[in-house]
Amino acid sequence: MTATVTSAVTSATAIAASVATRQLRVAVAGGRLDVTLDRPQARNALSVDTLRELEMVFTRFAAVPDICVVVLTGAGDRAFAAGGDLKELDAHRSEAQAGALFDTGRAALDAVRRFPAPVVAALNGVALGGGAELSMACDFRLAAAHAGIGFVQAQLALTTGFGGCADLQAVVGPRK
Repeated sequence: MTATVTSAVTSATAIAASVATRQLRVAVAGGRLDVTLDRPQARNALSVDTLRELEMVFTRFAAVPDICVVVLTGAGDRAFAAGGDLKELDAHRSEAQAGALFDTGRAALDAVRRFPAPVVAALNGVALGGGAELSMACDFRLAAAHAGIGFVQAQLALTTGFGGCADLQAVVGPRK
């Protein structure tokens, strides 16, 4: 039994050491996986690279049985994730480009939704647009007193492209 536990811990540590990310910080401590969106200068906006890295990290660690919980947060204290990266979004002018962006976002959030252990969104600031969708994809949300969640996509003539509308209904429940 000790060999199995040691092997599982080693594999989680090995994966953490081998995961190369530029937009995320990843750490394993005991049975906890910490994933931090690490773009505080952009209020942890969800760039295409960030979304791809999220999908990769959650997919790789899903196979590690000793991960008991994931804590997902944003760097700094201003934002969990301020939504999609508007500079990148502005560059996606064609329908095909926008579709590819939404597919990337949905794949990332689907990896979070499918994760076998509970995923906790530690909201240390605002979660707006795609950031709100990311928080809803998690199993639990814990919020600092100054944190807030806003589905602000309509202000940009957008919809919830990552599946967040269905997640919100699952969290809040149907209208009575």
